[in-house]
Amino acid sequence: MVDKVFGANVLIEQAEVNEVTKSGLILPTNKGQKKNIGKVIKVGRGHINFNGEIVPMEANVGDIVMFQPYAGTKILDEGNEYIIINEKDILISIKQNNG
Repeated sequence: MVDKVFGANVLIEQAEVNEVTKSGLILPTNKGQKKNIGKVIKVGRGHINFNGEIVPMEANVGDIVMFQPYAGTKILDEGNEYIIINEKDILISIKQNNG
């Protein structure tokens, strides 16, 4: 199991995403197809600025985020697939509807 993420890196569990049309019709993706959306599982401490101070991460564990399509490195950990990306490659955080 991944124990720790270093620096300004983020560990993300990619989501299989179904496309939804404006009318609410769900269009399933190809089996196993993953998009550049996922849930933040772990975050590093942040990056060090020119003054030697740690700039904390904006991403938080549990955030649903969209990131650059070809960013990061995929890893397999205990049968689960994750992607490790630099926080600067996160584009947006997506608000979840809770019912």
